[in-house]
Amino acid sequence: STKQIRGFDLSSENVLGIQQDQNGFVWIATDKVIKYSDGIKEENIPDSINQALRGHKQVSVDQDGWVWAFQTRGVPKLFYLSEGKWHTAPIGLGDKASTTAQANFQMQVAGTGATKHLNIAIDYEVLIQNLGGEVLFHATAEPDQTGRFVSFFISKEGTCYFLFEKGVYVAGESGLEPVSVRLPDRTLDIVRVVHNEADGYYYYL
Repeated sequence: STKQIRGFDLSSENVLGIQQDQNGFVWIATDKVIKYSDGIKEENIPDSINQALRGHKQVSVDQDGWVWAFQTRGVPKLFYLSEGKWHTAPIGLGDKASTTAQANFQMQVAGTGATKHLNIAIDYEVLIQNLGGEVLFHATAEPDQTGRFVSFFISKEGTCYFLFEKGVYVAGESGLEPVSVRLPDRTLDIVRVVHNEADGYYYYL
């Protein structure tokens, strides 16, 4: 059964994502629509965007308070709400990947203001781009070496870690570079990054 969230009627919908913006509005992505509420009144985002996002919908809020709407399955599409207006964000994937339904599309916004950029990934392809769609970094992973893409991790210093099934990588000059710890007698590949809020340290496992 679906748990009720104040301000929403979710009796016939499955919740896929939930976020709260800087104004206190709660945003929810369900299997049918993306909508928001102030705790009293429920509103949908524009029909044109909900209809464009026909796959598994998702919503996120970045550090500047912009609201992002996209789908994790289906043809990659990105929309964002800034200063009360919705915009379409270009995606720097190649023509084939940008127009083909994807089974695993993920996006994370990093940075603020003029330094804001998007980290984007599908199963074996990752990129970093600016808001205009200019690609700042692009790499295609080797499936046997990395496995499928799992998630992003952004450090407080702004470094983007790409977490794959078989390891953790960062953007390097020649492509994806594995994150390793060098010990006197061996080198250990990192497969997971955990941040401990209690002590403020990052643990590479």
